[in-house]
Amino acid sequence: MTGNAKVWRAPLAGLASVAMIATMGVTAFTASAATTTPKVTFVAANGTKTVQEGTEVKPEWLNPSKTEDSAVTATGWYTAAGIGNGTKVKPGTKVSSDVTYYEHYSADVWNVSFTGEGLDGVEEYKNDGNPFETEVAKGDKLAAWQVPTDHQGDSKLVDGWIATDETKTINPSEGDLADYARLNENNIVFKSKVEAAWTVTFDRTDFKGERWNQADADAPAAIDVKKGAKFSDYGTVPEFVNATGDRMVASWKATASDKTAFDPSAAVNASVVLHPASSSKFYTVTLHYADAAGADETVKSVKVVEGTTLAAPTAPTRSATSNFEFSFGGWYTSQSYADAAKYNFASQVTATYPKDLYAKWNISKVKVSFYPGYGENKPTEKWFANNDQFTVPEVPAREGFISNGYVNKTTGESASNGEGYLVRISGQTKFGFDAKDNDADTLLHYVTSDGDNNVNKTNRLYASYQVDWDAYEDHLAYVEGKVDVKSNNGWFTADSYKTYVNAYKTQYLPAKTKATENGINKAEYETLLKQLNALQSKLVEVADTTLFRVYNPNNGDHYFTDNYAEQSALVRIGWKAEGAPYKVVSKRERTVVINPGTPKADTDTVNANFGTPVWSAYNPNTGEHLLVFEAEANALVNAGWVKEAIKFYTVKGGTEKVLRVYNPNTNGPAHLYTKASEARGLAKLGWKIDNNAKPVFNLSK
Repeated sequence: MTGNAKVWRAPLAGLASVAMIATMGVTAFTASAATTTPKVTFVAANGTKTVQEGTEVKPEWLNPSKTEDSAVTATGWYTAAGIGNGTKVKPGTKVSSDVTYYEHYSADVWNVSFTGEGLDGVEEYKNDGNPFETEVAKGDKLAAWQVPTDHQGDSKLVDGWIATDETKTINPSEGDLADYARLNENNIVFKSKVEAAWTVTFDRTDFKGERWNQADADAPAAIDVKKGAKFSDYGTVPEFVNATGDRMVASWKATASDKTAFDPSAAVNASVVLHPASSSKFYTVTLHYADAAGADETVKSVKVVEGTTLAAPTAPTRSATSNFEFSFGGWYTSQSYADAAKYNFASQVTATYPKDLYAKWNISKVKVSFYPGYGENKPTEKWFANNDQFTVPEVPAREGFISNGYVNKTTGESASNGEGYLVRISGQTKFGFDAKDNDADTLLHYVTSDGDNNVNKTNRLYASYQVDWDAYEDHLAYVEGKVDVKSNNGWFTADSYKTYVNAYKTQYLPAKTKATENGINKAEYETLLKQLNALQSKLVEVADTTLFRVYNPNNGDHYFTDNYAEQSALVRIGWKAEGAPYKVVSKRERTVVINPGTPKADTDTVNANFGTPVWSAYNPNTGEHLLVFEAEANALVNAGWVKEAIKFYTVKGGTEKVLRVYNPNTNGPAHLYTKASEARGLAKLGWKIDNNAKPVFNLSK
């Protein structure tokens, strides 16, 4: 039978006696089953890839790929690409996660063979007809598993290997194979170095002729031991049970008349055949625990002799999930996990004692993810255990933005409200407990030092930003403040005001709310401003001020004023009143709050006029007054005119189009503002229509 996987037999220290084996529990185990089947990718010599799925590498997966180059030899699959890298993959290798293996191939290979006594061939090589030969690319090393093992039960121990023309004992899987080859030869031969040994054979037939069954068919029933050495240094007593499966061999003897049973800790001084001498009734205790996902059952069975105690198994471990870490909470006799169900390892195992134990798992840590809230940056992850102090990391810097910290996206509450509080994790998990990662919110609480729950509980927090473009932010609030959506104040026509307020509430405000969820950038502000301006462009102002026109017969100047007292005064000194042809809008202002509810909250006076301010410009040389927009007023200043003041505002949506005409035949005041029909009549008399005959103002009548 195949023994252990060592190249030669080395002492095995500290193995238990038969009595200890009868009562020992699980030495160690880990619940870490994958939630998905691992993918095993094979990259062949020609670059093609083959993907298999499974938890164990099957021998047929390791067959060489087909290559059209007959000059090269495929020497196997390795854990890394390139000659000299990685280790050769053994058939049956366990796989717990996705992995990639690479085919090694070369035109220059070593032909390695093993010879000598006391050997078990390597299973992989048997497919090629010789279990003691293999090929290795020059530059690669032999893996330890490629070296034949010691054959058990032949009274020989492999004590090492000697290479061709060498005298010292070596380990073929260590060092460069080139060191063991003859000059100009590709063949390397390793010969086993053996020594005589005693063989301890465990025969399944007892002295009454009853045949016992070996529990582990792969374990050796005949073990070679160095002469004079302890059996326990070279092997363990195999486990045998009766046909009904309720009794196990407790002691072994060479003959029925032996006064003492076989002692594994004693020196072996001759080969011996042992037979079952006594047996004990046993019970199987099944340990149930959870895999990494907390859903699939994993079991391990332990045989315990009746009347003895079950040794407490080494605590299992459970892999963390995305949001949870776990701690083992003990073994229980039922899945209620009540205190009364906790297993007492001091109790003797009897026929009526519970035979199933269930692992209890507590959630020891919860992960809190702090998301940056923009771009592709990964979240900052912090793990918190019970009674840890909750701390919040710094929000990543974002160009053009001011951080508002991390917030609970559901409640809008700032995570800083929990800063310094203690963390409390509620609930527990166990075998069969369906604790999925999205349950983390219900299990995580931030609590004050006196134990009161804080309402802020979530394991996903998001960075909140506000744009650092103060001019844009203030401008947005400024433009919003131009219209009082609660009262018309008589400033706009009823229909246009109603349409605006409805669009403002149903279109603009929802767009603004969405844009400001995680802070707004410059482009988003400009989009909102464009939307707001488009809505306000449809408003129609109501003119509230009468514009009077007077005429100076002495120099031909026409003058407009919105002040009736000024008009009357001019008439008294000789000017002629020409009526009130237009209505205009006077200066309108509103006081609004900018950035309400924030540290930057402030009041501001908003110019609520939508029309363009019209300035009065005065020519001191001719005494003429012109009504112009500011750009033209500034240009006239450069020509010696005086920029006086804003006289009025044009009317947004006004229907009266005002043209300006000019008399080129006078050296005095020469401009007149009038309606289109009068302008055309004056043009027939030699006057010129300014501004390419287009209106200069829109006013009301």
